[in-house]
Amino acid sequence: MSGLARQSFLGEVIKLSSRKTVKVRVAREQIHPIVQKPIVKHKNYLVHDPKEKSVVGDIVQIDSLPSKIGKQKNFVLADITIPAARYIEEETGQMFTQKQGEAPVMKPGQYRVVGPDQIHPLD
Repeated sequence: MSGLARQSFLGEVIKLSSRKTVKVRVAREQIHPIVQKPIVKHKNYLVHDPKEKSVVGDIVQIDSLPSKIGKQKNFVLADITIPAARYIEEETGQMFTQKQGEAPVMKPGQYRVVGPDQIHPLD
């Protein structure tokens, strides 16, 4: 069994599922057979994060395991390739993570859409 090649993917952490588990979205490009244009397909994997050091928005390298950890966990976090931007609020000391250039996350009812790329918070 040691001669088998292990899978390795590069993906983005999209959710902190539970303790020591993260959900990683792996994207792959494929040429459409009829239109002949590239399309992006995604697949989500549950990944074991033993040190709990990844946050939402990190680009990570994941490797397959020789044996499963759980029913759906077949991968382990190998490395954080590109860490997400981390912001610490000065008043409370809480840490927030967002990708650079993204608007703050707001729930429906907290904003109004003015144009195609214009979102304004409700006062």
